[in-house]
Amino acid sequence: VSAVSDGKSAFPGNNIVDHVIGADSRAVAVQWLAGFVTAETEIKIRKFMLWDRKCPGSFHKYTSQNESSEKPECHKRMRFRNISKIISCFAGYCKMPQEEEIMAIKVSENGRLFTLQTKDSSYQMFADDKNVLLHLYYGEKIGEENLSGLIFCTDMGFAGNPEEAGPNRKYSLDALPQEIPGSGVGDFRDDMIEIRHADGSFAADFRFDSFEILDHSYAIPGMPALYDTEEEKGETLVITMTEKASDIVLKLFYGVFEKENVITRAARLENHGETAIELEKMLSFSMDLMYENYEMIYFSGRHAMERTAERIPVQHAKVEIGSTRGTSSHHYNPAVILCEEGAGETHGSCIGACLVYSGNFVAAAQKDQKNQTRFQMGIHPTNFCFHLEKGEAFDTPQAILSYSGTGLTKLSQQYHEIIREHICRGAYKHAKRPILINNWEATYFNFNEEKILKIAEQAQKLGIEMLVLDDGWFGKREDDNSGLGDWFVNE
Repeated sequence: VSAVSDGKSAFPGNNIVDHVIGADSRAVAVQWLAGFVTAETEIKIRKFMLWDRKCPGSFHKYTSQNESSEKPECHKRMRFRNISKIISCFAGYCKMPQEEEIMAIKVSENGRLFTLQTKDSSYQMFADDKNVLLHLYYGEKIGEENLSGLIFCTDMGFAGNPEEAGPNRKYSLDALPQEIPGSGVGDFRDDMIEIRHADGSFAADFRFDSFEILDHSYAIPGMPALYDTEEEKGETLVITMTEKASDIVLKLFYGVFEKENVITRAARLENHGETAIELEKMLSFSMDLMYENYEMIYFSGRHAMERTAERIPVQHAKVEIGSTRGTSSHHYNPAVILCEEGAGETHGSCIGACLVYSGNFVAAAQKDQKNQTRFQMGIHPTNFCFHLEKGEAFDTPQAILSYSGTGLTKLSQQYHEIIREHICRGAYKHAKRPILINNWEATYFNFNEEKILKIAEQAQKLGIEMLVLDDGWFGKREDDNSGLGDWFVNE
């Protein structure tokens, strides 16, 4: 990619490709790229997208000589599907051997830039000068360089500006890619959290306060979550956010399991104020993904026909699934995938999200006015209201995130691995489970002790080790119309 050269270029000469490919370290390569995309005199990042539409699949050469041309010259030196591929290519082009020793959680720039690293993926956030926690990147593994220069800031028109921005109309919460979008403070996209204060107000404006790194995985009171084993321990980043106008503290938990390419999200809201509050919505995670066109894969169904995969593009009209039945149910599974257009089993970028929760849930994705995709998941806000007195707290369920740059098969395998090793417990975690027989199709509701013993005796001769007594063992249960809920053995 070439830049418009006016003598003030951030790099020598006119062609950044020659310099990036010739760089002798990742840091130098990314420094040149960052200079290219952030300098006032350089091509803005959105033009990458314009060029991609005009010459799909190519890496484009753009010089001052053809700046006004309708169709830029295309050189198929390298092929990229989207802007993430360009970023990850440059950011990881010259991989240094010592970087294999890198820790999973990296903090830099005076404790304001956070980069989470797994074996094959990276997740990056940045607390800006107004203490807004920005989501910068989730995708193929890169270094720890600050990617905030990729945010294209412009006056969007009718997008409100916080008071800290002063006359800067390019800074708006309604357009920035955020990690924790609040409510009632200028971001009119879907929020992650809604609070009703004692005076009836509902503003929730959380700003960065501090962070802590733990050398183990975090636990969630009363709910399942990924746990450490002797073979592998996770790492945890805890980011503390404070609400601007009250004594409410929000803690964001990020767990990293490096080998499995898994990053987890959860949150805890603490009321440190003098008055009670009503928590009316609190999701497990939200992230704004820049410069991508995604498709959403979800799993719908009904009784005896569960988990039917469906796939639709993410547009400006919201794509949302969920359940308000009290359980996640067989109608929608609490696991979804965002993938690039055309991704298949062995190719394409995919982001998975799986909620470790069996109650009401919601999962949604939607493009905003800048074509950023807001991706969210958590407890469904319908009929949700949690009363918090002073000193009380609320914890969300955990969401397991995983990224694959080589298609859906790898993503599935990563989920199989993490759930088998860090969710499942008990004696049969790795051992072969007993061979069992179930009496349902043999007897339905019509069984007694004699029938069951006869089935057990025949099963034992075949080497079957366990008998499961199905529906009909309780109450007066002779058909579907009686006995349900009478959990007493009918002998």
